[in-house]
Amino acid sequence: MNRLSLFSCCAGLFMIFSFFPGCCTTTQIIKDKNLPEVKIEMLNAWLNLMPGGPGSFHVSGTISVIPDSLDEIKSFLVEEILIFKDMKPVYAFIPELNRHEKDGKIMIDFYSKDEMKIKNEILDSDSVKVSLKLSAGSKQSVLLNRTVKLERAY
Repeated sequence: MNRLSLFSCCAGLFMIFSFFPGCCTTTQIIKDKNLPEVKIEMLNAWLNLMPGGPGSFHVSGTISVIPDSLDEIKSFLVEEILIFKDMKPVYAFIPELNRHEKDGKIMIDFYSKDEMKIKNEILDSDSVKVSLKLSAGSKQSVLLNRTVKLERAY
């Protein structure tokens, strides 16, 4: 292989990997017998510790779903988000949802709609576990017992 070909190959690989920064660290595919395949595109948890008001806890994320049928497209929901610290439940809430389609997939953005008071259990924590209760029609499942870094906004 001559130098020009080697350089072109290396440059191409560099461009491919730099175009998708961190894609392998944020994406997780969840398979469950009751639901279509779910891909966790993004998941964030943070404490709002900015001056001028009481602190608050927030969660947001995006999942993608490739539905098996038209009924699943219409009925797929993130019903509830559960937050745990050291295997103990800290928060449970119904998220706000924004649904849209992209490349034949259902994309669901979810977030905590209300500012939740910071509980002592997580105030000094570096991470929390997040679980999503998902449903498609009459099928339900609790998925994603994922540890998420707890960010702080000052």
